[in-house]
Amino acid sequence: MQFNHDELSSPEWLNDEYFRHVLCKLECDSNVRLIDACVLRPGTKAGDHFASVMYRTTLQYYCTANVKKTINLIMKIKPDTDGFKKDLLDGDDFFGKEIRMYTEVLPQMAALMRSIGEEYQYPKLVFASHEPHTIIILEDVSSQGWTMEGLIKSFSELEPTIDAIAKFHAASVVLQEKSGGKIVDTIFVDYQMCSWCSPVVDLYYLTYMIPEQSVKNAHRDEIIYRYHQKFASLLRRLNYRGRVPTLTELQVELLRKAELGKWEKWQDMT
Repeated sequence: MQFNHDELSSPEWLNDEYFRHVLCKLECDSNVRLIDACVLRPGTKAGDHFASVMYRTTLQYYCTANVKKTINLIMKIKPDTDGFKKDLLDGDDFFGKEIRMYTEVLPQMAALMRSIGEEYQYPKLVFASHEPHTIIILEDVSSQGWTMEGLIKSFSELEPTIDAIAKFHAASVVLQEKSGGKIVDTIFVDYQMCSWCSPVVDLYYLTYMIPEQSVKNAHRDEIIYRYHQKFASLLRRLNYRGRVPTLTELQVELLRKAELGKWEKWQDMT
C-alpha cells in the first residue's frame, strides 16, 4: 500500500506527552497515564486527501479510577514544511472552518436531526487547537467498520449518500433561518472547504464523483428525485418557514450551474 510521503515521518512534538495532555483534556482528569508508548501510522493512502498531513494511532491508558481504556484516533495537522500543501492552506482558513464545523455547526445539525427522529453521523471531535500547532484530532471511525471505498457500483448503494447529503443541506437551511439571516459556513463538500452556496454544487459531486459511469447513466434522474424528496421532507419536518424549492426549480438550477459538470467529460477521456 502506498502512503502520502509526508506521513511517513512524524513531527517530534506529536509524542507521548502531547497525547497525555490531549487525554487529560478529554477525560477532565489530570492523572491520565499511558500504558504503552504511542506509535503513529500514516493516516491515509496516497490520493485519499490533499489538504493536511494525517496520522492514526491507538492509545491505551488509565484514568484516576484505574480503569483501562482504549481509544483510536486520527490526526489532521496543518503542514509546516514548505510545499504545495503549506502554500494551499496558508491562503485560507481551512482548519479554522473545520474546527468551527466540529465544535459548533455539526452538533447543532445532529440535534436538529434527532428532534425529528433522524440521525446525522460524524466523527467525534477529541481535541482541536491552533497553538502551538494547528491540529484536529478525531475518533478513528475505521475501527467501527467504516472504510474508504472506490466508485459506487449500484443505485441502492448510493441511496445512503443521497440521504446524508439531503440531511446536511436541510439542517444547513434551518440553521441559517434560525440565525436570522446570518450566513452559516456549511456545505457538504469538505469540512475544511465550507461555504454557503447552491446545493447543486454537491449534487454535481454526488452524480459525477461517487458512482460508476453505468450508475450515472442509468439513474441520474432517480438520484436527483430521491435527493429532492428527502430534502423537502426534512425541511417540512423541521418546520422550516421558508419556501421549499420544487423539483422543477432544482432541475433548472442544475442547468444554470451546468458548467460544474463539464469536468466529467474530461474525466471520461482520461
